[in-house]
Amino acid sequence: MTLSFDHLVHMTERPEKAVQKLQALGFHALNGGRHPNWGTYNGICHFDLSYIEWIGFDNKDIAGSVQDNTLIQQLVAEQASGEGFYRIALRTNNMAKTAAELKSRGLVCHGPVAGSRKKSDGTLLEWTMLFIEDPASPDRYNLPFIIDWQQSDQDRRAALKCQGILKQHAAQRASLERVAVAVHDLEKTLSNWENWFDLRVTQKCKNTLLQAECAEVDLEGTRLIFCTPIGPGVVKDVLHTRGERPFLAAVSGNGQKQIIEVFGATYQLNI
Repeated sequence: MTLSFDHLVHMTERPEKAVQKLQALGFHALNGGRHPNWGTYNGICHFDLSYIEWIGFDNKDIAGSVQDNTLIQQLVAEQASGEGFYRIALRTNNMAKTAAELKSRGLVCHGPVAGSRKKSDGTLLEWTMLFIEDPASPDRYNLPFIIDWQQSDQDRRAALKCQGILKQHAAQRASLERVAVAVHDLEKTLSNWENWFDLRVTQKCKNTLLQAECAEVDLEGTRLIFCTPIGPGVVKDVLHTRGERPFLAAVSGNGQKQIIEVFGATYQLNI
C-alpha cells in the first residue's frame, strides 16, 4: 500500500484569521472556499503537496446534520473543546484498492464519500474520502482519513502551481518538516500503523522537552512523530484533555527557531 501525507486539519473559529497570521509570518497562505454540504469553510497553506487546512463553521445547522463525514462529525462533537489540531489526512492515488486493502486488514471503512469545495473564484474542486475506524478502539476519530484527489501527484502539483496555490514562501525553502501525534500506547500504535498502512519506524528517542517516548515513521510528505508521555508535559496534557490527536506542526526554513500558538495549536517555525 502506498500512502502519502496529505494535510493536517486545524479547526478554528475564523480560518481567515489563521491565514492572515501565517501570511504575516511570510507564508503563502490563502483563503480556500466553502463546503456547502458540510456547513464549513477553510483556509490553506501548501508546502508542496502537503498542506495545513484551517477549517471552521459557516452553518452549524448543516454541519450538525452531516451523516457521512466523520471529520465534520468530530468537529461538531468536540467543538466545546475549542480550537486546535484535530486530524490528519493520508493521500492515495487508488481509492478502490486502498479501501479494499484496509478492510482486509480489519479496519471499518465508511465511504468512499464524495467531497467538494467551491473555490473563491466560483469553480468547484472535487475529491473522494474514506473514513476508517479501529473496531477494537472506542475512539472513532483517532485514525487519519484517506483522500484521493483523482489525479496523479504530478498533475496535481502542476494544477496547484497554475492556480497560484503552490508558490515559494517568503520564508524560503519552507517545508512541513514534521507533525507530532499524541498516543496512549506507542508500541501498539506503531504495530497497528505498520500492519494497516505499511509504515515503518525509522528512529526512536526519548524527548526530555516533551517528556515523551517518541518514534518517527517513514511517510512521504512529512515526518510523522508518535509520542507517548513518560512524565508531566504537553503530550500527557493533550491525551488527558483531548485524547489521541496531532499536537505540534514543525515548519523548517532558513531562520531562527520559534514556537508560537495559533488559535489553540502549537507551531514550531524555523523562519
